[in-house]
Amino acid sequence: MTSDRDSKTYRPMRRLAELGAEVISDAGPAPVTLRDISRDGAKITPGYWMARGSAVTLKVGDDELPAIVHWSRDDAAGLRFVERPDPEMLRRIEESDPRRASS
Repeated sequence: MTSDRDSKTYRPMRRLAELGAEVISDAGPAPVTLRDISRDGAKITPGYWMARGSAVTLKVGDDELPAIVHWSRDDAAGLRFVERPDPEMLRRIEESDPRRASS
């Protein structure tokens, strides 16, 4: 039986974001912008320097998420988390988006 995560049509709900983050790789830490996040992965910019299949850690605030580079283009990269983050962590990241702050 195939899991939802492995299905070609499966797409988890994405939470849009516009957050400063950091990707830590063998080359060291690099600043990135988190564009969206789901329970399975994240989209970051820029992505030009990331090799597909590389192991990295996405750091958002105090939260660290081990991931694999799933795809990479000039303007963005897609990360797939090694383990799904707990829902509380996703809520915390979503709530830290400055666009959610009330005026």
